[in-house]
Amino acid sequence: PPGTVPWTKGAGNDPYLTGIDGAPDNDTLEMLVGHFRDDSGEFYTMVQNVRHAHGDFPVNRTDQGTVRISFDFSNAPANLDRSKVLSLNKLTGQVENIYLTYRSGNAGFLDVKLAAGDPFLFKYATGASFALR
Repeated sequence: PPGTVPWTKGAGNDPYLTGIDGAPDNDTLEMLVGHFRDDSGEFYTMVQNVRHAHGDFPVNRTDQGTVRISFDFSNAPANLDRSKVLSLNKLTGQVENIYLTYRSGNAGFLDVKLAAGDPFLFKYATGASFALR
């Protein structure tokens, strides 16, 4: 849409995200990305598959897509759990641990399957609670 810009590393002042792309088997996925901070200063990111039945090309599809979210925790503080992110399950409202796949050292990624229109909201595992209110 007009006024949107492609996501780039450093967007939203997120210190650890290095990439948000369609996974290798799905590089044409259109996504919407938002960065947020709660009242305690915790980072949150939401990624949404913007495909939907009534959209214009290329989002006029109802199939799921896979997004690859890449991280580099080289400069993360000791209290950050580098093995996972916390995500809010949209069906149950429960906070879940979502474990990352590691390439090497402090670089990892997460492949998330999203149905048409579905969001994925996550925050880093800093030990602080997920803001639910």
